[in-house]
Amino acid sequence: MLVRAVHCPKCRNATTLSDAGDCLICGFCVQAVQLRTLRLHVILVAITIATVILGVIVLIAEHVGPPRPSAPEYLVYIFAALAAIIALIALFVVQPLMLQRPGSQAVLTSLLMQAALAVGIPVLGLLLYFMLGSVKWFVIFLAAGWLVFTVIGLRLADTIAEYEQRLVAEMEQQKLQQKQQGPQ
Repeated sequence: MLVRAVHCPKCRNATTLSDAGDCLICGFCVQAVQLRTLRLHVILVAITIATVILGVIVLIAEHVGPPRPSAPEYLVYIFAALAAIIALIALFVVQPLMLQRPGSQAVLTSLLMQAALAVGIPVLGLLLYFMLGSVKWFVIFLAAGWLVFTVIGLRLADTIAEYEQRLVAEMEQQKLQQKQQGPQ
């Protein structure tokens, strides 16, 4: 059997897990935190794949025949301003506001809101593609959305650490409450 060392989110030590998934040093249930963190990663991957699906839609539309321009060109500037506002909100507003709230759910919600806003930018590019009939606007907006994703990804380690820290506190609080309720 291959034994791999993990970092316990409670005691912050490298350890191996017991058969029950607990830290051998402090006894904390590391496996529960790992499963919740994995769920967060899966959701982020799914949101990222959504942008790839948008690209597939454009490829299919190009194969069938590109749409005819049906909107004025100045619409690009309006959409670009909207994309910039979305990016600024995703990068500088959502996380500080959400992290003021207690609990691990606030961290998860913050990350999901940032990712959803980042997907909004390529969606704007897709709309421009269908209104203006030019692939270049979709590609530009897709790149801008991925840039926002990249910045979110660069902060992901800190976000995950904050999520795990809050999750550990919640789990310890639940354990304490269960102990207090047990003897009664």
